[in-house]
Amino acid sequence: MEPWKTQRTEVLLDTPWVKVRRELLEETGYVSDDLEMLLSIYPTVAYCNEKIDIYLARNLKKTAQHLDEDEFVAVEEWDVSDLEELIYHGIIQDSKTVGAILAYKNKYLK
Repeated sequence: MEPWKTQRTEVLLDTPWVKVRRELLEETGYVSDDLEMLLSIYPTVAYCNEKIDIYLARNLKKTAQHLDEDEFVAVEEWDVSDLEELIYHGIIQDSKTVGAILAYKNKYLK
């Protein structure tokens, strides 16, 4: 097979939805066919044009994590109100996490 055909196929197969499903499985060990784009953010606009898309996954099915050797991800279940308290007490400070929690709360828990 010619290299350009292989590269073209890989690009077509690596859509945002494929990437989201792959990351969900690798990082958390869950799969879902019920994904929704929740929010897009630019976390550091002062010096970087990085855009991060944040997705909501529902109807999760447990499988197994596929972490890299140097990765450790603990998957835990939390109430949104408890997470919000952690935000306002300065425990959760990561902009992606804060944005995801507050967007979910404001969209679904009014």
